Amino acid sequence: MIFMAKIAVIGDRDSVLGFRALGLEVHTVEDSTEARHLLRKAAEEGCAAVFLTEALAAPQAVPGRRALLDKVSTSQ
Repeated sequence: MIFMAKIAVIGDRDSVLGFRALGLEVHTVEDSTEARHLLRKAAEEGCAAVFLTEALAAPQAVPGRRALLDKVSTSQ
């Protein structure tokens, strides 16, 4: 049996759409609120990796991002 790890990419449409061709799960967002929701959802679904665009990865972009990531990494 082959195990395929789930990998997600979250960001603005122009930045992330190309990753769909690589078979990654792509989520386009308009603001940090949507990004936070999708980041939490990806973590709950057991994504092996979640890539955020640079604009969303900035600490001020998604409030509570660090705490959420810490929680996810310790629950695995």
